[in-house]
Amino acid sequence: MGTSKNSVSFAAAAGAATLIAAVWMYNQRSTKNCKSQDESATSCNSLGCVIETKAVEEHTDVDVKESSSNDDTKVSPAAADVNNTTPTSDSAPTEESPSTNPQSSSQRRENGAFPRDWLRQLLLSHAHNHPNLPQNLQDKALVVAPMVDASDLPYRLLTRRYNTNLCFTPMIHARMFIEKEGYRRKFWRFHGMPKEDRPLIAQFCGHDKEVLYQAMKVVEDHVDGVDINCGCPQNIAKKGQYGAYLMEKDGGDCVVEIVRYLAPRLKVP
Repeated sequence: MGTSKNSVSFAAAAGAATLIAAVWMYNQRSTKNCKSQDESATSCNSLGCVIETKAVEEHTDVDVKESSSNDDTKVSPAAADVNNTTPTSDSAPTEESPSTNPQSSSQRRENGAFPRDWLRQLLLSHAHNHPNLPQNLQDKALVVAPMVDASDLPYRLLTRRYNTNLCFTPMIHARMFIEKEGYRRKFWRFHGMPKEDRPLIAQFCGHDKEVLYQAMKVVEDHVDGVDINCGCPQNIAKKGQYGAYLMEKDGGDCVVEIVRYLAPRLKVP
């Protein structure tokens, strides 16, 4: 009976030793595998960094530093500037986009042309005068067109009460405007129009670029733009060589020359 108990104890001890040895061997193998995987990962990361560094340096002027074991940040070709320019710091000044800069409408090109969005910027700058106008219409021109004997100051002020946000004067004859004081007073006040009558565009007719220039200079400080009548079809317009007939004069070269002459000399579009 005693021998049987000793045999059982010995077998149990041997089994425990075998289990301990198996666990130790497993742990040793796992540790070795982990080290091997770490070395492989490190080598792969290093190789990847070298490859990416080479790719970036071939296409940009960006200096690339190899990442260390404590720094996992890597520079990729996608992060480099595709235009081969060196990145600048966040503090460097940047040019504002015309679409976001409210002053862009006052910036002119060398030929006197204004940006295409000047009218939109003008309407938005006066949107506070029309609190009842839906927001989606604040940058849309709701216009009172130039109408002879109709779109005078009283009529313009009346239409502005109903959310007209851009008005034209009646057609003004340029030569009579600068030569006849009575005619000028019919369309224009000495100190300009009241502030409630803005934005405002003054329309003139004529075929002489210097006469048109002199007439427009009188009003340019009190309006937001000037216009040349190129649409009147009446016989009086044909006789005076303005309106629709201006488009036919010299095959259309006359009106082109007028615009080229006026644009760089006036303060307004």
